[in-house]
Amino acid sequence: WDIDDQVAIDLADYRNIAILGVDARSMTTYDGSRSDAIIIMSINKKTGDIKMISVMRDTYLEIYNREGERYFDKITNAHGIGGGVDTCRSLNRNLDLNIREYAIFNWKAVADAVDALGGVTVEVKENELYDLNKYGIQTGEVVGRAFTAVTSAGVQKLDGIQAASYCLIRKTSGGDSQGADRMKKVMEAMFSEAKQMNLTQLNEIAETALPGIRTNLDNGAILGMIAD
Repeated sequence: WDIDDQVAIDLADYRNIAILGVDARSMTTYDGSRSDAIIIMSINKKTGDIKMISVMRDTYLEIYNREGERYFDKITNAHGIGGGVDTCRSLNRNLDLNIREYAIFNWKAVADAVDALGGVTVEVKENELYDLNKYGIQTGEVVGRAFTAVTSAGVQKLDGIQAASYCLIRKTSGGDSQGADRMKKVMEAMFSEAKQMNLTQLNEIAETALPGIRTNLDNGAILGMIAD
């Protein structure tokens, strides 16, 4: 995992997990896809506090090629070459982290998870409407579900296709930085919805949504984080 010995000591009280949203267009494989969204979920083991830190997809870091040699490239390309493990190794080496766990999803997995939760509540800004609806048509076609246009700005509940499309917006104010913030807002909204559910409901959601997520976490660990 390329975790420095001193870093392992310094971060012993923190569990860091890489959350990767990839641009896989195939609904059957994530192989060869790049990570559009990279979020590090940092859990303080002593307090239970969770923070989410974004890494911009175009950040130049030392990643690994297919021969295992290191070279500088955009971190988004690390997943296409070596998947979740190599992405974590690159993040650890460059950013002094201790990541051993990851969860990888495409936009269908986001849509499925949001729909299983009954939607998520976020604030849509006026300058986000055009791109949300533009990407929504594409997302609906890729996922194979109808997209319902979002017609007004403000705080509102989005369904799965709408939420996944909202996460894809990067061209309005703020560029990639604001795009990463949108992904974090949707994740926070998903946690908020999940915390209101009982264990039976969460298990039903896990059966629906988790099969679309590639991860080295087991279902129990994921549900535990949500319930805490």
